[in-house]
Amino acid sequence: VLASAQADGPGRVRIRSDAAGAEAALGARALLQWVDAAIAAGSHALSWQTVVSVPAATPIQTEVYLRLRGPDGRMVPAQRFLPLVRRERDTSFLDRAMFERLRQAVDGGRMPPGPLAANIAADTFRSGAVPGWLAAGLGRWPAAHPLVLELREGDVVAAPVAAERFGQELRSRGVALALDHFGTHAGGIAAMRLLLPQYVKL
Repeated sequence: VLASAQADGPGRVRIRSDAAGAEAALGARALLQWVDAAIAAGSHALSWQTVVSVPAATPIQTEVYLRLRGPDGRMVPAQRFLPLVRRERDTSFLDRAMFERLRQAVDGGRMPPGPLAANIAADTFRSGAVPGWLAAGLGRWPAAHPLVLELREGDVVAAPVAAERFGQELRSRGVALALDHFGTHAGGIAAMRLLLPQYVKL
């Protein structure tokens, strides 16, 4: 995709989208049931993309995310199901599935070298404490893959005390923090001062 965009030259925009699969025909209740079943059955996979500098295309870090296998066997992007799950469920179970896959990939030598970044949902840090599954997964984390966990600005603004406690404990474990969707809430600057992120994403 990067090579194609570079070939297009400046002043051009390339839009890429994934066609909807069989999950698009499911109602809200059936979609939630499919998500539960996919997680329970391990019918999901870790995907990643490399973030590069422009124009040198030097790798900066690798962003990881979870994809579920749809009813038709295709991998389904998170935007197809995540908004509904956020409205209806505690989404920390998705973070746990993602992180377990990430740890397996790291231990198996399947990740590109360098920093790794992953989004963390508000439900994962809402108590202020690092969940046991995350603490266990961070044990003996390899130095070759510095980890950055990205929190959405709106989630930090909504729960600043919990976010600060969560961030402090993560930093004590050698994990960096970042703010995603920065600039979309009035309390963004306060959230940045509170979290002291390694970077922000607009």
